[in-house]
Amino acid sequence: MIEITYLPRNRFYKINSEILEKFSLYQYLEQKYDFHVTRATEQFRPIIPSAFEREHLQISSSTPCMLLERLSYEDDQLIEYTQSVIRGDKYTFSVELCFDPQNKT
Repeated sequence: MIEITYLPRNRFYKINSEILEKFSLYQYLEQKYDFHVTRATEQFRPIIPSAFEREHLQISSSTPCMLLERLSYEDDQLIEYTQSVIRGDKYTFSVELCFDPQNKT
């Protein structure tokens, strides 16, 4: 997987990338900046990987990929934008939908 995350510099002014080798980005941001995602949206779509992506993912030009785009919010503030290019032959996506029977809307 190739993942690129964009964060606002004024909120997360210094990130120690060495720590990210041991902890997830969310764990690090929560501990250092009191960061809490309150909601997120993700969108998936099939893509044909670029030459750069094929080289880094070590795949052929016939291997399909998925592009995942995530928007994460802290309260109503957009706080993260992430793009992930994911090998189609290595990942399975599963979605569980839960509905509140009390919510009639």
